[in-house]
Amino acid sequence: GESHLKPDTITYTAAIHALAKSDERRAAERAEAVLRNMLERYMAGERDVKPDYISFTTVIDAWARSGDSRAPSRAEQILKCMEQLYQLGNKDLQPNINTYSAVINTLAKSGEIGSAARAEQILIEMEQRYEDGEYYLKPNIITYNTVIDALAKSNEPRAAERAEILFRKMLKGYEYGDDKVSSNNGIPPDVITYNTVINAWAKSGSANSAYRAEQIILEMEGRGLKPDVVSYTSVINALARSGEHGAAERAEAILRKMYDKKDAIAFTAVMDAWGNSGDKQGPLRVEFLLKHMEETYKIDGNHLKPDVLTYNAVINVWAKSGKEGSLSRVQHIFAEMERRWKEGEHSLRPNTATYTSVINALVKSNEPDKAEKAELTLRKMLDRYKGKDDDVKPSTVLFTLVIDAWACSGDKRAALRVEKILKDMENLYSAGNNNIQPNVFTYTTVINVWAKSGEKGSASRALQMLAEMERRCAGGELHLKPNTVTFNTVINVLAKSNERSAAARAEQILSSMHKRYEEGNNDVKPDSFTYNSVINAYASAKHQEDKKEALVAALRLFKEMTPEKGIHPDASTYTILLNVCNNLLASDDLESRVTFIKDLFKNCSNAGYVDHLFLKKLRKTVDENMYIHLVGSAEQSTNRLPRYWTRNIAHRGPRQQITRKIRPKSA
Repeated sequence: GESHLKPDTITYTAAIHALAKSDERRAAERAEAVLRNMLERYMAGERDVKPDYISFTTVIDAWARSGDSRAPSRAEQILKCMEQLYQLGNKDLQPNINTYSAVINTLAKSGEIGSAARAEQILIEMEQRYEDGEYYLKPNIITYNTVIDALAKSNEPRAAERAEILFRKMLKGYEYGDDKVSSNNGIPPDVITYNTVINAWAKSGSANSAYRAEQIILEMEGRGLKPDVVSYTSVINALARSGEHGAAERAEAILRKMYDKKDAIAFTAVMDAWGNSGDKQGPLRVEFLLKHMEETYKIDGNHLKPDVLTYNAVINVWAKSGKEGSLSRVQHIFAEMERRWKEGEHSLRPNTATYTSVINALVKSNEPDKAEKAELTLRKMLDRYKGKDDDVKPSTVLFTLVIDAWACSGDKRAALRVEKILKDMENLYSAGNNNIQPNVFTYTTVINVWAKSGEKGSASRALQMLAEMERRCAGGELHLKPNTVTFNTVINVLAKSNERSAAARAEQILSSMHKRYEEGNNDVKPDSFTYNSVINAYASAKHQEDKKEALVAALRLFKEMTPEKGIHPDASTYTILLNVCNNLLASDDLESRVTFIKDLFKNCSNAGYVDHLFLKKLRKTVDENMYIHLVGSAEQSTNRLPRYWTRNIAHRGPRQQITRKIRPKSA
């Protein structure tokens, strides 16, 4: 053959380098294949192809760049191969600090669960081996910074604390400069180190995260290092996420300290701090900051130009504030963003977070037509999404939020509107939009709309939706698996329907929940809301011939609410039992009614659930003399009652949390 064209070490090394630097698909895998081919020829005795530690390290770097989920395991496997070959006598394959740092970098970039802990473990091994005499493995500042960064991004337990421990170890070694003190002597932390540790605390969510971030930047300044824009912004982010009292003022003070280093990102982070503060001055402060940015940009044309993230932060502060006129201000800012975007300011193009904040503001408002406006905003967003606009991406949670707005609206059109929204979601999901997948929260919220609608046929529709969820769940769509809240909502629809068989059907669902729970389905454990709804269904019996049986059933269910079952009567239970008395006990059977009410009041007061609603219902159920006899006065307020009677009134019947809260991100 043409032996002069046979690839040699230089050829292989050049190919590996080219693949490592490319962004081609499977480049790392191909680089490793070239290395293995090179290694096979060398092991077969071809000495003109001799891999060295650079070849191996370059392939590890390729895996680090790849974003492939296999990257950490492949990097460690290559390192292990190098260690084995070195022990067999291949002195050119001795892994050094660069090789180990490359593996750590691969772990840091992967973001895989446990990758930061593994990077930390490798660093500890390097320190130990260095102290044992393997001086070529002395960790350097890049090694430490990479592990600290991995911890900062990891969300692992105590990640920020562990990052600071490494940082302190660096400081100790630098300050003492003695081989016997630390393996990293002579490695002073740099600005990147400080910034990364501050960032670790900012992302940690720990109770003292803001304090630690502030202390570290003070240390940084005390050691003669000048904080940069990343340093200051990371501390501001820590303060913004803390929600601590006074955090927003401290964040704004740091912003002033930045002088010419201020940028739009730092201003936006301070606005986020005001948004999370709950301070009534928040909206006014962010408006002041926004005005300052706008005016400075007009004068200097500098980097303080407000962008979509800045405006999102302002909208979010107003949306959270609950101040009078906040919705009007949100809508005004949103309209201004749309106008300026259409006039050519593309940096103000509203994105997903913008629409989310506007919809949140609408949902929280007292506007009579808030549901309709929320849906119109969602559909405006949807039109852009269908037009392949990458800046907007409606989600399941956002659709469910609009459905919940209709649920709270009291509008007669609500049930039909949410059915239309649900159908749109199903169609979008079927068309491949996986981020708009209706789930158990969505379906449960739609059922809740039917519960509140009072529409004829609402119970049938709720049962139909429940049956559909169960059928699809059995077919593998586990995201539609009904839970306790779903079943409670269906029972509530039945209780409000006044249909003759509704109560019996509600109790059948309760029995089914018990059976499933006993079989191991912990998602459907009945609670006090379940029992209250079924008892209420029996209390609503309309036909005289059904009332005796309904009374027996209601009292039987009440007796089932025991600590052994983990179900306790609450304030709502006792108020519903007054309804049982009113509707199911014959009005002319005075003795039975008096006995029932006396026993009920005794149980309720002993349980500590005498609240204002119970008193209001009691006052309508008995005459004034009996009311005074039971309560001790004609007082209908709980303020003057024995504290023992009212000690648990904060626990009035559990209100179901159907939808998840949404916290839009402005940055």
